[in-house]
Amino acid sequence: MKKLSIILSCILILQAFFAASIYAKSSQVNVITPPFQVTINDTVIDSPGSDYPLLFFDGIVYYPLTYYGNKFAGLQIYNLSKESLRLMGDSDITFVGNSQITENEYFSYAGNYKNSPVMSADILDGRIALNELRLSKFIENEKNEFPFLMFRGIKYLPLTYKFATEQLDWSITFDAEKGLNIDSRDANRPFLNPSHISRGNNLGMTEYVYGENAYAGYPPNTLNGNYTFIYKEKGQDAKSFSLSESNFNGDCYFNSQTTNGADIVEAEVKPALKNGILDIHCVVYNNEEGQYRGKNVIIRIDMLNGAMISSQKI
Repeated sequence: MKKLSIILSCILILQAFFAASIYAKSSQVNVITPPFQVTINDTVIDSPGSDYPLLFFDGIVYYPLTYYGNKFAGLQIYNLSKESLRLMGDSDITFVGNSQITENEYFSYAGNYKNSPVMSADILDGRIALNELRLSKFIENEKNEFPFLMFRGIKYLPLTYKFATEQLDWSITFDAEKGLNIDSRDANRPFLNPSHISRGNNLGMTEYVYGENAYAGYPPNTLNGNYTFIYKEKGQDAKSFSLSESNFNGDCYFNSQTTNGADIVEAEVKPALKNGILDIHCVVYNNEEGQYRGKNVIIRIDMLNGAMISSQKI
């Protein structure tokens, strides 16, 4: 307990130091290597002697998105310049998402020197797409509480709970004796195709909702006969199934709501996945008395058995 208190006190002191430095020069911050042991996928990471070490900033460990580092952690990175995006914003996009692990040993990029006690890193310019393809969900990095960093030409991922656990599904624990332990080998997330970002719209793009130890994929709408759903539990293969047009009784727009029967906006109540059951708010359009109008419904789907449970008007 005493050791844990000492470590926490050190972190608080370092947070105060880093907070002062970030306001001194907004695009550049002071960083150090982690003041405790960090183990990733059962490998203790050597940071003091690495060209691309783990970094520690504002109480958060940062992971280097190097070529071999991505293969070891099960990540993919994709860069889109603002010139190639045209009408999709005025800043670059960095996509980071889950991928297959193809390296079992961590490549440390060992240098011929020991890193300085305090080093300088830059806050990465542009937007971050973290396991996300929808433009509306991208992160304005410079406004983020824990921004992605650039150090020695390599982008760095902040291992916050929101990023590492909620969005990448990594297991992270901290122990006073053994330090920080990270395991990315059992992550249960879809492998997204970042090239779809360049489309600039969500047409036909599968959207996802994450539950405990499972995720579900659903189409943005049922136009063009798109009734395909995806379900995957941790440790199991993903499976897909199709519902029929008769299940919806009209054109269905998922994760949506209408205020007047004509407009469509994002649903205030978000999709929920629990015990293999997907609850999702939708707008269903059909002809009633000669008018093509939408109504709000909540749909419940049994993802385990690939069957509609109910469709209730709200």
